[in-house]
Amino acid sequence: MNATHFLGAVAIHAHEAQSKKLTTWSVIDGQQRLTTLQLLADAACTLLAETG
Repeated sequence: MNATHFLGAVAIHAHEAQSKKLTTWSVIDGQQRLTTLQLLADAACTLLAETG
């Protein structure tokens, strides 16, 4: 497979939540990439729901 696009890296930092049962993540770099992917996924979900 020949990749034609590199999405880029996302830098995150893990830390314990107050409950100590969950791990929470802070996004250090890549917020715009994550937002773009979320919008793309939401648009695809809407389109699939409309077409059945």
